[in-house]
Amino acid sequence: MVTWALPVVALLLGCSKEPKPVDIRFLDTYIDLREVELRLGGNTTAAQMERGAVLKKRGYTLEGFMKEANEIMSDPERWVPFQKAVVERIDTLVTVKKGAE
Repeated sequence: MVTWALPVVALLLGCSKEPKPVDIRFLDTYIDLREVELRLGGNTTAAQMERGAVLKKRGYTLEGFMKEANEIMSDPERWVPFQKAVVERIDTLVTVKKGAE
């Protein structure tokens, strides 16, 4: 009984995929855009202008950023690592802010 289990386990381990790496440029842009929204609101003129500046600084158009966001959201192999990276980055920012107080 044990002899057949080892090849099955080896096959399953061999098939496990490494998580897809998170695109740091996209992550940085997302975090910056969220910060703008939290600071200035969602639909204010100032927020719209600052979001445009963030996208330009990071080399995105709104359409390009939204396309990549939709691709990430529709792919669990990219979505889960992205969300973990967002939480980790936000936790780091909160820790840095608390340390500065």
